[in-house]
Amino acid sequence: HALNYARHYSDQTKFILLSNPAFYKPKLIITLFFVPILTLGLDTSPDFFLNFFGKILKIFANKGINDLGDTFIHMTKTIGARSYLSCLKEIVDFSKRYSYNGYREILNKSFVLSGKDDKIFDLLCNGSFCKINSHFIEVSSTGHGIIDHKPEEVFKVLYTFLQAD
Repeated sequence: HALNYARHYSDQTKFILLSNPAFYKPKLIITLFFVPILTLGLDTSPDFFLNFFGKILKIFANKGINDLGDTFIHMTKTIGARSYLSCLKEIVDFSKRYSYNGYREILNKSFVLSGKDDKIFDLLCNGSFCKINSHFIEVSSTGHGIIDHKPEEVFKVLYTFLQAD
């Protein structure tokens, strides 16, 4: 949403601060598999879907996939499954747009905060795109949810940027 706003009001946007932005890596097999499952989950029982799919992901040996399974299960206890599934669907849909030139120009105004131990961002998102097209700041002592876990890092970035201006 911030990138869409900044793209439409670029003259009024000085900078954007993004935390683990949703730059999904578009892969045909994942998209063909993921989108129908998300739609099914949204149309039926989101809480059941997240719990069920989270438990399936926890079967895999890959730590990143296990962490994603834990996140799915955890989301049913926090913000709610319908909200989380809607966000995931929007992330997948946005993947068709974020690499266009209009967004690349806006990304030059962006500061991207990412947790060094964020397995979810590493698994789902295009970190190399962030590093090339924005001011990428990796916080070494946190994972996903940097604003919740390290608000002082967010303040430091904002303060440093505003002082330079």
